[in-house]
Amino acid sequence: MVAAADARRAGLELAPTSTQNIISARGEVRFSVRNALPADASVRVLTTPRKACLRAEPSATVVVPAGGEATVPVAVHATANCEVQVEAVLTSADGTALSAPVTFLARATPTIESVGTAVVGVLLAIGLVLGIVRTVRRGQSARRGARRVREEEGTRPLPVLGGTPEGDR
Repeated sequence: MVAAADARRAGLELAPTSTQNIISARGEVRFSVRNALPADASVRVLTTPRKACLRAEPSATVVVPAGGEATVPVAVHATANCEVQVEAVLTSADGTALSAPVTFLARATPTIESVGTAVVGVLLAIGLVLGIVRTVRRGQSARRGARRVREEEGTRPLPVLGGTPEGDR
């Protein structure tokens, strides 16, 4: 019975993964799963980071076609800057290990995202304040803003387009 179960699992393989750079607080790591079995296989990828600065959720169950390959995404959450070894193993839907574990290095730098957002926000706020201060200091002058018109000039009718019939005065 054990030999039959091992023979069924021998055709599933989790491809090795290169170093992953996670630059935001939430990210996704993609794994490639190969199925050399003559039947479709329902699998999940379970990842275990060796440090608490990175958390990983179990993947959703993915059906890998017979003799085919599928990509399995795993959601990860970074809480601090760190380099961490992560172990990934291919499991069945009920949690039984189906392949040998694969380890890879993950570099988590979630502060780049939050620091970048803060810097852009501060620069926009400074620009807004400087614009308001400049506008208030400049005020109104004879060339800008509200103009006063003498009453005689305001009541004169506008000339006819192209000039008046009597000529320019």
